[in-house]
Amino acid sequence: MFNDTFIIPESRAGVTSWALPLSFAAHAVVAAALDAVRQWIYEPMIVNGRPRGVVFAVTVRFALK
Repeated sequence: MFNDTFIIPESRAGVTSWALPLSFAAHAVVAAALDAVRQWIYEPMIVNGRPRGVVFAVTVRFALK
C-alpha cells in the first residue's frame, strides 16, 4: 500500500493544473497519482457569491493487486 499527500491549488473553475507531492516515493507511483489528481473536478469555494481559488492537501492511497 502506498500513501502520498499532495498540495493542490484549485482554480476558480474547479480544476487543477499541477500538484506538489509531499514525499519522495517511487517516481512511477507519484506520476500515476498526479495523473489521477489532475483529472479530478472540484466544486469551487464560493465567497460573497463569487468562486475563489484555494489550496488544499489530499492524500492519495494506492494498493497493488
